[in-house]
Amino acid sequence: MKKPALLVLVLVLLAPALFAAPTDEEVALTFAGVFGVYGAVFLTAFTGTTPDAATLDMDMETGASTLTFDDLDVAALFAGIGEVTDGSGEMPEIVFSHISGTFSTDSEGNLQMDVSFRGGPVKTMKVTTAGEDLTMLNADGRDYSHISEMAMMGLGM
Repeated sequence: MKKPALLVLVLVLLAPALFAAPTDEEVALTFAGVFGVYGAVFLTAFTGTTPDAATLDMDMETGASTLTFDDLDVAALFAGIGEVTDGSGEMPEIVFSHISGTFSTDSEGNLQMDVSFRGGPVKTMKVTTAGEDLTMLNADGRDYSHISEMAMMGLGM
């Protein structure tokens, strides 16, 4: 009888932590981190060292692009950039270790992002923009559009 009661008590105590929604700050940091990874992959494309876990398709006439991540190791990406540029390879503050999914921009600069993460507080993120206006920011199935200014300001927009 004691074991089931103890199990129920442990579950009651741990359940909120297991199912807690990411904070606004965690979502904003994850959002900014994706842009950091996006920029880093663009840099590797110009140096010819794009990691195997990232595929970049770009239309040079229109500027439209699609970046596909397949479980990209973020620390390895930034270490590789450091080797190529003779830099330290220090990674900016990115709150996830791996990323998968797509990051697309059209010829008008509108963005559609559908990515998942490992090693961070946010597990999934979907984003759409219309120009510089964030129209949808969804993290782990919850709407975070209310932090659009915070998220965009973190990118200097």
